[in-house]
Amino acid sequence: MASLAAGYTGPPQLTLGRAFTEWTADPAMIALVVVLGGCYLFAVRKVRRGGGQWGTGRVIAFCGLGLGFLVIATMSWVGVYQWVLFYPRAVQTVLLVLVVPLFLAMGKPLTLTETAFPGTARSVHTVVRSRAARVVTFPAITALALVAVPMVMYFTSWYTAVFHSGTVRELTYLALMIPGFVFFWTLLRVDPVPKEYLYGVAMWITAAEVIGDAFFGIAVIADNNLIAGPYYHAVGYPWGPSLAT
Repeated sequence: MASLAAGYTGPPQLTLGRAFTEWTADPAMIALVVVLGGCYLFAVRKVRRGGGQWGTGRVIAFCGLGLGFLVIATMSWVGVYQWVLFYPRAVQTVLLVLVVPLFLAMGKPLTLTETAFPGTARSVHTVVRSRAARVVTFPAITALALVAVPMVMYFTSWYTAVFHSGTVRELTYLALMIPGFVFFWTLLRVDPVPKEYLYGVAMWITAAEVIGDAFFGIAVIADNNLIAGPYYHAVGYPWGPSLAT
């Protein structure tokens, strides 16, 4: 243990207190949060100054919760300890695939764009109603992508590539969020969607997605080898190897 501690250069032991105090800066994610939040708030201000209404709850969902959880996923203790422990990376994946996209979709960004900038409405509807959009947002495809993307990441060299390349890491964050956003966008229907499927179809697809997530979780747990084991062992986190699993 002493030799491991002597060669270890990562963050200090993760404790409950450090889960609130350990933060890191991710310039790319900071820029994304600033751009998305700034554009959203600018559009809301434009709607309200024009005499229109835009619910505060939508602003809180998009900016406070959606972008807030993006910050937590990439720059809080989750982002700090993803380099040395396995479970923060798992928490990060859940946040980026499910939590962040859910609240961003609840913010109704497409409707806000059309309301704030009426001249874009026709273009937005043309893209949303296009054949390509209908194919990409077919419920079975969105549910499959939601499970397949993280599964491919965890069971290929993609997982460790994130640790060695900042570009791969940032693109991975986007690759995890986009399928989740498309899934919730078409499921919630608070914004214009390519095709409104029966709610029964949505329920079946949601059930299939839940089963797929469960299968993915079981596959990770049942794997006899620690995913990216050589990497984590090389890091040498000195406060108990059980924390790395």
